[in-house]
Amino acid sequence: MSVSVQSGSVFYGRSEGARLGFSISVAGDIDGDGFADLIFGAPGATIRAADGSFVSILAGEAVLVRGSAQGFAPLTRLAIAAGDPMFTVFEGSQAQARTGSAVAGGGDIDGDGYGDLLIGAPFRDGTAGTDAGSAFAVFGGDGALAGWQAGAPGAGSVSQELLGGTLRSYGGYSVAMVGDIDGDGLVDAAIGLPGASLGTRFGAGAVEVRFAGSGDRDLETGTAPGSGLTIFGAAALDYAGAAISAAGDFNGDGIGDLLIGAPMAAGGALQSGAAYVVFG
Repeated sequence: MSVSVQSGSVFYGRSEGARLGFSISVAGDIDGDGFADLIFGAPGATIRAADGSFVSILAGEAVLVRGSAQGFAPLTRLAIAAGDPMFTVFEGSQAQARTGSAVAGGGDIDGDGYGDLLIGAPFRDGTAGTDAGSAFAVFGGDGALAGWQAGAPGAGSVSQELLGGTLRSYGGYSVAMVGDIDGDGLVDAAIGLPGASLGTRFGAGAVEVRFAGSGDRDLETGTAPGSGLTIFGAAALDYAGAAISAAGDFNGDGIGDLLIGAPMAAGGALQSGAAYVVFG
């Protein structure tokens, strides 16, 4: 089956194997121009030097498409559009990190009036070990677009790296803007770590809900008081956090709620899976 675009636009990835469209999301208004923006993940992207040689295989990337009154051509090849100010590429800096495996937007985490982004890199190695994973929070405004440095926050970059806290926790496997979970008037962010463990619950999985705050931190062990909470899967090998989403105000109490997928949970039968609604 083929998809034909009769009214709209199609965007093609920058390179062979990039897998643009593996993840997609509305990004909100990142640059404050009054037009909605979009974010596309391409976790298979390989970063190359100017001479075409490989630098970081499967580093991955995410592409921000900035909306405008002019719109876009029916077809855009991002490789040809390099340098166009309407596109910003957030490149992964580490081979095999698969940056862009998950993307999310449409929320204003820091309350400055600009839309913000979440970009997952679930196979990024960190101080916690192999495949600990990361999620990058990129704050809106022109500074965010200019300040990104090769997939990781650098000096003056308007972003944070949220680190998976243990070996193979796969932090950033899923990311979501989940509304106002704690009732402080600001949008909260959720990051899935489906490989995370708690005690003997190996691979139970976890979801970190990040409240308003600042600074890079460990998603599982470095949460500052009042800055977030971690929800762990009920049993070993549940892989809770493989999927997460805002649930709206499911119980009508005026506070946002959260959906968590645990696809390997044994409820009615082995690996029958489970989905949880967590009230804010």
